[in-house]
Amino acid sequence: EPEPEPEARKDAPKKEDTPKAEAKAAPADDEPAEAPKAPANGGSGQDLSAPVDADGVRVKASPLARRIAADRGIDLTTVEGSGPHGRIVERDLEGLEKTRVVRAGASGRAARASREDEVVRVSQMRKTIAKRLVESKQSAPHYYLTMHVDCDALVQLRKDVNAAQDAVKISYNDLVLRACTKALLAHPNVNVAWEGATIRRFGGVHLAFAVALDTGLISPVVRDADQLGLIDLALAVRELAEKARAQKLDSADYTGASFTVSNLGMAGVDAFTAIINPPAACILAVGALNQVPVVKDGQLAVGHRMTITLSCDHRAVDGAVGAAFLGDVRKALESPVGLLL
Repeated sequence: EPEPEPEARKDAPKKEDTPKAEAKAAPADDEPAEAPKAPANGGSGQDLSAPVDADGVRVKASPLARRIAADRGIDLTTVEGSGPHGRIVERDLEGLEKTRVVRAGASGRAARASREDEVVRVSQMRKTIAKRLVESKQSAPHYYLTMHVDCDALVQLRKDVNAAQDAVKISYNDLVLRACTKALLAHPNVNVAWEGATIRRFGGVHLAFAVALDTGLISPVVRDADQLGLIDLALAVRELAEKARAQKLDSADYTGASFTVSNLGMAGVDAFTAIINPPAACILAVGALNQVPVVKDGQLAVGHRMTITLSCDHRAVDGAVGAAFLGDVRKALESPVGLLL
């Protein structure tokens, strides 16, 4: 639609009407870079001055586009122009009556800021974790063993234990930690660390468990876990987890692990493989405990199943040794009464 020429002043000299004086109006899609300026108080009484965005930059718009925006209440700083040099023209305002309420008030700067990259400084804890895990993955030849655990009896045992005492609510992770402790006592060649010319066989079970923090992942260590019963082990885990979340762990609280357990089951992860946490030679990855269809005595039934995956450093732990250990962890979880002893 062609834009109207500004109203002539009454005192201006009249020009003769000749065919040459009537120039053909340009279509709105090809509006000239310099359009005629509307009078300061032209016609509608609207303020047609050029709007300015949040950066103080003048928004380029044709006089017709400004009038349409003023009439419809459209904020031109939220409109992207399709004319020359990003100039807003009439066609850019088509159909904006329905969307202007949603877009009103949002400055061009705010819209751009929501899409800008964010650069976050790496914490010292994350630097340390990254350094250790890279060293572990690059130096230790990892191999992985996976087994599926029938947890029907484990689910019932947990209910019974929690109903019988109120000292601490036993979690499935507590039961996994207890099963690992007992299996490590039976397999001392898994409770080891690779030290280059030697392999250290730990005198006690120093059990680490992964705790996710906003600043990174940390693995507090329950020292001499083999000296603790199930309830005391669960209490020790709670105490260390609280210290970790409060960022009050001493260096002795997260160093010197002989074995690590990482559990992502509470996050809905069915199975995963974990990177070995030095100096330990193995780490157990625990998946979610799910209800799944199973076959029992030739009949389809609903059962509780969990997937566990053992990562081993092949320099220190051979495959057969790792498999025997993982098999005993599964047996302890499938016949869990022994976890109470």
